[in-house]
Amino acid sequence: MIQFEIERERVHINIKCIMVGEDLCVIISGGDRPHIGAAAVGYKENEYKESELREITFCGHKDDIVMRSIAKKLSYRVKGKCFAIGGIHLDHIKREEIEFILGCLNRIVERVILDYRVNFINKSRSGSL
Repeated sequence: MIQFEIERERVHINIKCIMVGEDLCVIISGGDRPHIGAAAVGYKENEYKESELREITFCGHKDDIVMRSIAKKLSYRVKGKCFAIGGIHLDHIKREEIEFILGCLNRIVERVILDYRVNFINKSRSGSL
């Protein structure tokens, strides 16, 4: 499992990434009231097809925007299915806080892809999948 924390002023977000074989599960929570507002999964049937995306959004939540983006980015670059689940709630969130969160999450996704590739390639080479 890989964990990240984002903290700046009012913004407190936790990200946990769990490898399940070739698949990835990313759990994102934070803000004033962490919750599960949406879930998305991205996957490819094979390397020649576009990634497909499925999502669930709970009524009144906008977390699908973040979860969909993360699942989609991951599914283009890793071999397995990529789940993103969670929710971030900040009362009276400001545009600059949203931009800060999205920027941090984009950098974390790139780091997760690197870690996934290193772990997956090392396990594949050692025959311990």
